[in-house]
Parts: sequence; C-alpha cells; structure tokens
Amino acid sequence: MVTVSSNSLLSVGVSSGGRFRHVYIRRPEHVNLCFFPGAHALSGLINLNTRCKFRQQRDGQIWLKHQLGHCRIGDPQAIEGTDKGLGTPLDIHTHGEMSGYSGDLNDLQVAIMNSQEAANHTPGDHPDRADRLESLAAAFNSRYLRLGDLIDLEAALLSLQEAADLIPADHPARARHLASLAASLDSRYQRLGDLKDLEAALQKAQEVADLTPADHPERARRLSSLAASLDSRYQILGDPKDLQAASKMRQEVVDLTAADHPDLAEHLQVLAGSFTNQHHSSGDPQDSAAVHQNYAASFRHSVNPESSRDANLQWASALQWTSFAKADDPSYVPAAYSAAFTLLPEILWVGNTLMCTTMPS
Repeated sequence: MVTVSSNSLLSVGVSSGGRFRHVYIRRPEHVNLCFFPGAHALSGLINLNTRCKFRQQRDGQIWLKHQLGHCRIGDPQAIEGTDKGLGTPLDIHTHGEMSGYSGDLNDLQVAIMNSQEAANHTPGDHPDRADRLESLAAAFNSRYLRLGDLIDLEAALLSLQEAADLIPADHPARARHLASLAASLDSRYQRLGDLKDLEAALQKAQEVADLTPADHPERARRLSSLAASLDSRYQILGDPKDLQAASKMRQEVVDLTAADHPDLAEHLQVLAGSFTNQHHSSGDPQDSAAVHQNYAASFRHSVNPESSRDANLQWASALQWTSFAKADDPSYVPAAYSAAFTLLPEILWVGNTLMCTTMPS
C-alpha cells in the first residue's frame, strides 16, 4: 500500500472523460489514493511538489504513472521505476475531511473554494505556492469548460501567470507551469479572437519547447501544442513561415515517437496534414510527396486500442488522403481507398458516429 502524508491541505484534481473530479483532504494524517468509481481515464495533480498521473486499467484499478522522485510517498521502493511505465496499484482509505466532485456543480464550487483557501494560506515565498495556484487554475478551467463563464478563464489565467512568475528561469518545473499558461492563453484566444492572446500563447509555448530537452517524455506533446498555435497564426496572418515551422516541429514529433508506439499513426497523419497545408500554400512537389509518404506510413501502423476515437480519426484521414490524391496524383488513390476500406470493421458498429460518412466522389 502506498501512503501519502502531509500536514497541509492536500488537493487531488482529476479529469475523467471531460467530466471534472476533484478530491480535497483537509489536514489528513495520511491518505491512501485509489480508484475513483466511474472514471475512464484519470490524470491528476497532487500538491506535494510534483505532478502525478494516474490511469485506470481494465481491472478497475488506478496505477501510478510518471516521475515520482520528489513525491513525499511512503515506501519509495514500491514505486521504483514507475516513470517508465505502469507502477503500483493504489487503494483508497482517507483519514480526515474529504469532499469529492463527480458531476455535481455544487461539488465543483466546493473544490474551487478549497483550492482558493489552500492558495490563500500559502505564503508567497512558499515552495508549494506555484503548484497550489496551478491546482486552483485547473479548478477554474474546469468550471469554465462546464459553464463557459469567461470570468473563470480570466481567474485561471491570473493564477497561472502568478505561478509562472514564481518559478525561476532555471527551475525544472518552469516548463510545466508555462505550458499550462500557454494552454489557457490559447483558450482565451479561441474564445475572443484577440491576436495578442495567440502571440502570448506562442511566446510561452516556444519557451516551453526551448526548456524541454530532446529526451524529455513531454517534448513531443509540447511541440505538438506549439505547432497547433503556429497553424492558428497562419490562418490569421498567412505567413508561410508559420506553416514551415509547424511542419518541422511535427516532423520532430514523429522522429521522437517509437516505431511501435500506438500514437505514431496519429502523429504521421497530423504531419501529413501540415504538408497538405504547405502544398496548398507553395505548390512545392516535395510537400506533395511528403503528404503521400506520411499518409501511407500512417496506415501501416495499427489503430491505438486505448482510444475509441482513433478509428474514426483514421477514417477521416483516409478520406482526406483520398481527396488530396485525386487532385494531386491519382496514382495514390487506390492506396488511399484501400486504407479507408481496411478501417470499415473498426468503425461500422451500432452507435458509432463517423466524422466523415461518405467517400469522395
């Protein structure tokens, strides 16, 4: 059994299938964390100086995942090596007051109040203040996604900005805090359309990428986020340099992904989409060749069994490849159609809603 001890307010925030789940334990003597009923995929934040991720497996247990070297967790030998894969199953027993949210808006309000109290009682020079501010921002963001009230997004941004300001430039946690800030700035850009927010998000995301070493497990995801923001700016300003930079980053994402990784097909298809945009902008035949090369490579990899959306996304990508091939080089049309037909057993089931329902004519 893994035990987490703390003399202060412990905040655990988890997101499940788009629904917010947050658990607070006030001044616990010890807390044993485990399965949250009804969750499909969990990721959370423990305010003990580090971020910890959780995933529910098919046997109904939560396994600890990610780097836990600085967590104040009992029996460190039990979690040795969990940053490289699934680790120790956790059980739940709590001592102290606990409130949990599993869909009820009132519980989310309580979660925000407790996060705010934790932040208010943490001095400005306390080493945990930045993490507690980020936890508060996560709660505000969850309510924003639920209700769409811009005030919550603004509150999240204020907390995230303060958290980022508290982290020195050479601190290993700076990239993580800046990544959260960039994501919220991008959310406000998507809501209000203010180019200043997009530029600020890009600046933070670029700093995140610069701070993330080539062998860091989060580098691929962070590069993907930066590339998406560059795509957004291209749509507004039309500078082909943004497209080229986005494609370069997505190529690195592919290069960083192991040949047997379940997400490789998706990364290849996103890269093919980037080269499609470049080809429409420049007409360069090399971009056209890259589109076909990456689409073809993507369909040589199996669908990720962990995500029910992957087959639908691959179906949409097959149709996009077919449309591009018909306009660009019909010799690739048979391969594109073949890729689409191969996916039919994965997507033709009752209740599935296809993103694209017809083949290109």
